[in-house]
Formats: sequence, C-alpha cells, structure tokens
Amino acid sequence: MSPSVSAIAEGIRFIPAPPPTDPSIPPSIFGIELEGDRDVEWQWLNLPNGHRVVTGYRVVRRRP
Repeated sequence: MSPSVSAIAEGIRFIPAPPPTDPSIPPSIFGIELEGDRDVEWQWLNLPNGHRVVTGYRVVRRRP
C-alpha cells in the first residue's frame, strides 16, 4: 500500500487531498474516505497569483 493511501477499515480507504501549491494557503479539504471500488477526481481553484488549491471533489467508479 502506498504511503498516501491508508486503510481505515476493510474496504474503506482514506485518500488525502493534494496540498495547495502555495504552502501559506490552508487546505479547504484534507481528504475523503472511499470504498474500494471508488476513486476521486479533485477539483481545483486557480487563483489570480497562479497558485492552485483543491476546493472540491467528485467520487467516480474505479477504472479496471
């Protein structure tokens, strides 16, 4: 198992959100818990200064 994904309970995974590109910006989402057959697509906000931060996500079926 990769260090970025840890098992919470059987069949449940915690997926941490990518950090903001500017370390001084606090993250709006820290991560989500997903069942084994699901993945996440992160939604990013592009800031005027060129940095990006995750502001949402979409849960999708895991691709085979």
